[in-house]
Amino acid sequence: MNQKPHTFLARGVFPAEVRSALVRVAAGRAAADAVRALSSDVTALQAPAQPEVLSAIAERDDWALEHLDLGNHVYSVGVGSAEMLARPVFRTLRSLRLTGNRIGNDLGHELAATNLDQLTWLQLGGTRLTAAGVRAVCASEHLLGVRRPGLGLVKLGKGGLRALVRGQGFSEVEDLDLYACELQDPELATVLSSSLPLRRLNVRFNQPGPAFLQALAEHPTLEALKLQHRYEALAPQLPSTLKWLDLAGSECPEAALLGIRRLRALTRLDLSHNEVGPALLAEVLSLPALTWLEMSAHDSAPEPWLEKALLEADLSRFVRLGVGERVSNATLSTLW
Repeated sequence: MNQKPHTFLARGVFPAEVRSALVRVAAGRAAADAVRALSSDVTALQAPAQPEVLSAIAERDDWALEHLDLGNHVYSVGVGSAEMLARPVFRTLRSLRLTGNRIGNDLGHELAATNLDQLTWLQLGGTRLTAAGVRAVCASEHLLGVRRPGLGLVKLGKGGLRALVRGQGFSEVEDLDLYACELQDPELATVLSSSLPLRRLNVRFNQPGPAFLQALAEHPTLEALKLQHRYEALAPQLPSTLKWLDLAGSECPEAALLGIRRLRALTRLDLSHNEVGPALLAEVLSLPALTWLEMSAHDSAPEPWLEKALLEADLSRFVRLGVGERVSNATLSTLW
């Protein structure tokens, strides 16, 4: 079970149950005709954000579309697109993904004015929205149901962040993706100390510091955290409510993570590219609910102490255990 890390809170990726139901239309000249030829029972669609494709989707009044993925095709989704989103086919949308397209603030304002009251999952990561567009979307009275906004790689600025945490529109946010938003420590602390009922948070590739850690320690409901930052002391500040913790690439020393044994609700833990020695491993293996563990390292070689510890441990509860090259193939075959 030496597998690649599973990425929870992945940027702009539909849940597995939705991905399995997606009807996929490839980009190209025939994409619009392909949409028109689909059956009437389509509820989940992945298609390129070409203007003619959007028009073809808008014509499908026989659909009750719940999930629409227009992401990662790098089209300019321009002014007028939101007007199409007001058509009947889109009124049942629960998930909308626009990740990676060229979206300007004009569309942000149009989207904010579109009545998508069933929408709970809105992915705008990697678009060209700036603080002005984010303010419009976050404060919209037409997007009150959004629980999972994805804003990775969006330059929120202080204005955009203020609109987000004030809860004017996105007041019930539970799952927040702020991957690489260029946020500093006080701004990240503000997110945690806001009234948002956060359960899952991704702040990888930002600049957290002591203020963020203090707010993290006091957070009452956080269940999943994705963080990449080197701390000299981290485990004591992690909330005991955590079930999923991803620290991949943080390069924390082992001492920073000692004390993790108190996180008894943890089911998934990614410690890849952090220092994991005998003391930390003993704590990790003592976590009663843990079934998924990743602890690979850069340019590693088999480590006898680790092989011995794993061979002596009861690993029967683990569904995944990633160790990279830190354990030889011969030992892996013995373990599994």
